[in-house]
Amino acid sequence: MGSRGPLPRSITTSMPVVSAPPPPPRWLPDGPASVWQEIAPALHSAGRLWVGNHELFANYAQTAFELRRLAGEIDGAPLTDRSGHGPVVSGTVAAALKLRGVLAVLATKLGLDHRGAMDAPPAVDQPLSAFQQWQQRYPPRQG
Repeated sequence: MGSRGPLPRSITTSMPVVSAPPPPPRWLPDGPASVWQEIAPALHSAGRLWVGNHELFANYAQTAFELRRLAGEIDGAPLTDRSGHGPVVSGTVAAALKLRGVLAVLATKLGLDHRGAMDAPPAVDQPLSAFQQWQQRYPPRQG
């Protein structure tokens, strides 16, 4: 039987605290770098951005940029194409769905998903884009 008393404290490794969020990597193109600069301050202040996950966050920024670009292409365009077998999801929408899945995985790894503390309620005063409306009509399948 063990001795009584307080439980031993867990051993934690401390990361060096940096006051400002890191700049985007030099190899990151301008568009994804702007996504980095947009999201990095909140991610850094929440303690979710450090030297060990810069590559992961750079991939997140790249994917988020590409998804935003595709959302602009989808906005106002048909969501389906015709094929020999009937209507099919357009190539742009199919690519956006794949990127959305990749972004969800990266967000989970960064702690940005529903389990993370980075969620914020959507702004009420901003109208939804056509792509956001489409996302609400057709949520991703679970399982």
